[in-house]
Amino acid sequence: MGRAMEGKTVGQAAAIVIGLAYAVGGVIGFGVTGFSGVTASHGHNLWFLTLNPFQDFIHLAIGALLLYAGMKLNTVVTEGILLGVGGIYVVEIGRASWRERV
Repeated sequence: MGRAMEGKTVGQAAAIVIGLAYAVGGVIGFGVTGFSGVTASHGHNLWFLTLNPFQDFIHLAIGALLLYAGMKLNTVVTEGILLGVGGIYVVEIGRASWRERV
């Protein structure tokens, strides 16, 4: 990563690394699910995750947003996007765990 991260702040570097992970996860997810049953609730299993093509698309979009923010936007905007993505992630994890209990 040496030169790619040269001159980047911690927030920008984190956005690049997390964005890359999201994008790779989306691509792997499409490899598992294909393109049928876009919003199917049953999905396909990959390790401990249940996936469907809509989630894979969302992961690719989030990955692209974070990669763009980390490489092209200023530090304040990048950190705001990181906080927004993290906040949405925490809310969705809480919602999913609440749904399992009900």
